[in-house]
Amino acid sequence: MTQETKTVGAGSRQAFRFDIQALRALAVALVVVYHLWPASVLHGGYVGVDVFFVISGFLITGHLLREQENGNGRIRLGRFWARRIRRLLPASLLVLVVTALLTLAFAPAALWSQAFRETIASGFYVENWLLAVDSVDYLAADNLASPVQHYWSLSVEEQFYIVWPLLMVVAVAVGMRLRRSSRVSVLVMLAVIVVVCFAASVLVTRALPSIAYFATFTRAWEFAFGGLVALVPANIIRNRHLRAGASWAGLLAVLGSSAVLTESTPFPGWIAIVPVAGAALVILAGASTAVWSPSWLMRRRAIQFVGDNSYSIYLWHWPLIVLFPFAFELLTGVESPWWAPLVVLALTVALATATKRYIEDPVRTGAWIKSSRRSFGFAVAASAAVALVAAGGLAGVSAVKGQAEQALAVVQQSEPECVGAMASAAGPAGACDDLGEVLPPVLAINDLPAIYGDRCQTGPRSAELKSCEFGDLGSETKVALIGDSHAASWFPAVEEVSREQGWELTTFYKSSCAWSASVREGESAAIDSCSEWNENVSEVVAAGDFDVVVTSYFANSLFTAEPGGEASMEDSIDGFGEAWAGAVEAGAEVIAIEDTPGITPELYRCIYASRLDLADCPAAPVNREELSVYDQASLLVPGSEVVDLSEHFIVDGSVPAEIGGVVVWRDQHHFTATFSGSLADFIEPELLDAVD
Repeated sequence: MTQETKTVGAGSRQAFRFDIQALRALAVALVVVYHLWPASVLHGGYVGVDVFFVISGFLITGHLLREQENGNGRIRLGRFWARRIRRLLPASLLVLVVTALLTLAFAPAALWSQAFRETIASGFYVENWLLAVDSVDYLAADNLASPVQHYWSLSVEEQFYIVWPLLMVVAVAVGMRLRRSSRVSVLVMLAVIVVVCFAASVLVTRALPSIAYFATFTRAWEFAFGGLVALVPANIIRNRHLRAGASWAGLLAVLGSSAVLTESTPFPGWIAIVPVAGAALVILAGASTAVWSPSWLMRRRAIQFVGDNSYSIYLWHWPLIVLFPFAFELLTGVESPWWAPLVVLALTVALATATKRYIEDPVRTGAWIKSSRRSFGFAVAASAAVALVAAGGLAGVSAVKGQAEQALAVVQQSEPECVGAMASAAGPAGACDDLGEVLPPVLAINDLPAIYGDRCQTGPRSAELKSCEFGDLGSETKVALIGDSHAASWFPAVEEVSREQGWELTTFYKSSCAWSASVREGESAAIDSCSEWNENVSEVVAAGDFDVVVTSYFANSLFTAEPGGEASMEDSIDGFGEAWAGAVEAGAEVIAIEDTPGITPELYRCIYASRLDLADCPAAPVNREELSVYDQASLLVPGSEVVDLSEHFIVDGSVPAEIGGVVVWRDQHHFTATFSGSLADFIEPELLDAVD
């Protein structure tokens, strides 16, 4: 996304490339339209980022090669990095600071923690790795987008700017030692990176698509691909008609990708070669004098304007997309209207133009920051300022959470019969009036069961059997809680009953893995580990140590008799029945709790991304099957019982946002731990009957 557009080929003299500027305009337009109107025909507009990567690889590789060839074989790293700092950091760090302040002013407090955490990561250009970690973190999978999420691609670029010149220095040094030209050495290096990192991109996209999208090493081949183009002579395509055809073909490859690909397309993977090769072809073709070439379009003032301001446009568009609805709702009391994207687009262009004119250009050309020492000093100071602002925001989050936690503790001690699901059984009408928000969204979004975490939780691709013990250790009555995160959601209720009754509770919890002899559909690594984990659990249960086994599961999933098979209702029923039968044969009673129904995205957003009273949030309708999978499985296994507690959180056929002052949901299909705990009195009779 750098604004440097001077160079034609690595060995040529510098010249302005209006075609590259137009390609940059296309790239940012695809990204902005995709983000503003995700339902438009450009549902693959995210490929604009890949186009930027190719452009950067081409420009920077060419620049460094020219410096090496024209500077006595040297690449002056300090000067190169100082130049990158002057070009990129002032605008990006300014946008981060402004975005942090706007987040404090307009975004709900429930989103502050995530936003400021990502702001710090963005300020130090590691946002892509933070998102990669969060994307495989089951707890963070449903996080709403932060206003700085788009800095992941800028982080990849900055890491490229740091590492690339070092690799080229090494390649040139090795070439000199082997008596090879610098071009040959760099060519070999680029070819190796393209082959290795493209292969990694394909493999990781298949196995871990969420990591592949954000990881630097799965994107490095795109920069290297652009670098290979920089090694090609500028006039390799001599015929003007061939140039025109190549340019159109490249543009169509990029545009076609943005129209054909979707959010569900595994990306980057092998398919990324299409927009990458398209961008490279446009650069390789350059300008053509043929009448039918796209040069006439590329030269248009509007397109060149967008290309000139593409960096600032990219910086501003996403924070405005995320924060404008919050600001509009806060100021007007109603949700943002249909024309909001047009306003966001106009604000983006206005702010980008001002940033380019008053920040980017003056700092880039200013004499006061020309020296490398001052450039590096500016980078350190500016990044520290961003971190300081974000840290202040996190401190504000802690203060708000502290107040909410104190209020929660007071209410739970003084009026426990009114908290959460207990309010529905509190006696006379009005007994729980004016309870207020006991557990507000700022706490609810991270209100997790105690068994979440490395100590008690087996990850989605691990088969390690982890167990944790609670309650009265050594008690004669032993209870087990087994299953996926939906089973874990019931832990607060089951643990409270076990503690009060003096029972020993043992948990076996694996992300995305229900307790079943069949296997859930999904990625092969997750399926294999789930099958192995279930075998290990069944062995422990078969030992006969438990009096009661409690389980639940994510009811939206179906199961297959064997990995690779077609999921079916019959296999799902048989899988549960077989697992439960082993526990019953070992002398345990099985209590299968019907799954929580989940909520709509609209209700989830209202809870965590709105300043509306939670009572005004639209309840999510629930459609329950007359005879569930669990019901049918229990018919196969005498000694198993299905428990349905939905009457305590489904009101008139819908799921509300809050009950008894407690936010019911921490994401779209998991209870908050506090609400789960409030269900303890309702599950206790079932557990007592099973123990007796």
